[in-house]
Parts: sequence; structure tokens; C-alpha cells
Amino acid sequence: ALEIRIGLTADELGNFYYEFYDKNGNMVDDLRKDVKTGENTVSMNSYADGYENAAKLVCYLEDKAGNQSEKQEFPITVINKYSEYESELTSMVMDITTGNIIRVDSSSDSIYIPSEINGVTVTGIGEDVFAYNDTVTSIIIPQSITSIENNAFNYCDNLTKIYYLGTEEQWGNISIGTGNDILTTAEKIYNSEIGISEAAAKYTENSVEVTASVLAPEGSDFYAVGYSEDIMTGMSKIENGTAVLPKDTQNVKIIVWDNLGTMKPVCEAKMIEVVQ
Repeated sequence: ALEIRIGLTADELGNFYYEFYDKNGNMVDDLRKDVKTGENTVSMNSYADGYENAAKLVCYLEDKAGNQSEKQEFPITVINKYSEYESELTSMVMDITTGNIIRVDSSSDSIYIPSEINGVTVTGIGEDVFAYNDTVTSIIIPQSITSIENNAFNYCDNLTKIYYLGTEEQWGNISIGTGNDILTTAEKIYNSEIGISEAAAKYTENSVEVTASVLAPEGSDFYAVGYSEDIMTGMSKIENGTAVLPKDTQNVKIIVWDNLGTMKPVCEAKMIEVVQ
């Protein structure tokens, strides 16, 4: 990402040109900005791929007659202003200078906002981030959030549950901008914790039926692992809150992994006894 602000001295201007070159002298990109008569500064922000290789900026002015000023060269030091978070179904971009989530792309109806991304605390949800999103029905919000900007959840009509990891008092201290009426009508569950809130296992005629209620980031995998004394009897994925294990199971461990590939625990496992 690049942010440019340069002083001008001219009476009548037409265009201001930027040319970006890598260390080998190859042009990375070029941009143009219209400049009005009497302006004495010009600024431009750009968030695009390729600038991480930029080493030199060349800029010049062109008046309305097509006359160009002498080109000026400036060295570039690229500073990474953005940080990314990715899970199986969701990707996010955060502006590390503000701590705000500025973009979310997800195919999930349940969104998890982490409290930090690559070591930087997430403190805000930016403007229009979830606007017109009719897919999301629930969201997990960490207590690190201090602001929700204008229209962050505008027309997010199917959002019905907000799991907030802080207290009701802390939620009340969050600065919430306009266009977020859905945050008032949606059910809020305060003091939520990432983990296994409820779990049970009982014998049926031919198997052991396991039920579990888990709050975890979307994309996580929930499994029930059965044991008879110290011998594993089976493992079953928990789907829609239930799983089935063999009849000879005596104890069940509920495990939450970030995904089956890495098997990184999301929370502490829970061991329960099978009952009649």
C-alpha cells in the first residue's frame, strides 16, 4: 500500500503523473491524478498488488496544453500497512495502523473475528465490512473491539446472534456508528467463551449417541472419540451437534481442532462418561 503527498508550485495544472519502477528499472505501475488550478498539494492512496517491488517513484506535471515539467525521482521504502487472516472459509484484511478489519470475504454463515492478526490487536470493524451480507447469521466478536464503524452491518438482515466474548458492560462501551441497527435487534450472548459449553453421551439400542454444543471459529472440526478403559473404540465427526460411536464405548472425549489437516486444538478437550 502506498500513500503519497507532494507539494506543488504551479499556476495552472492539468495532470499529475506517478510512475513506479522496481530496482531493475522496470515499470511496476503508473497512475494519473487530475489537479485543479490553485491547488498546492496533491495526495493519492493506493492499495494494489505489485508495489512491494517498487523501489523508485518518478513524478511530473503536465499542463492543459500537454507541456510536461522536469521529472523528479524519489526512492521508495514500502511499509506493509495491511495484515491478512485466513481460515478454511473466511479471509480478512486488517489495517494495522488503525486495528480495523476493512474487508471480509466468507462463504460461511458463522463469522469469527479474531482478537489479533499476526500479533496486532484487532480493535475495530470498519465501514461497510458486512454491509448487504445476507449470508451471515451469527458472529463471534472479541472483547478487544472498541469501535464498529458506520454501516459495518448495514442491511445484514439475517444476522440473528452475536456471541460477545466480553461482558454486557464492555459491549455498552463499544463506539457503534450509524447504520448498524441490526446490532440492537440481534440476540447478544455475553461472556461467551470459545469452547465446549455442553456435552452428553448415552447408550441407545445399538450405539452411543453423543451431543455437544461448541462455540468455535468457523471451519473448525469437532470430533467425538470413544474409549473403553484405555482402548479407543472409534472416532466420529460431530455434525449438527450430534455424533454416533460404537456400543462398547464407556467414555467420550470431545475434541475441537482448527481443521483435520493440522489438528491444532482450538480449546481444551472435554471428557465425559456414557450414561444409560
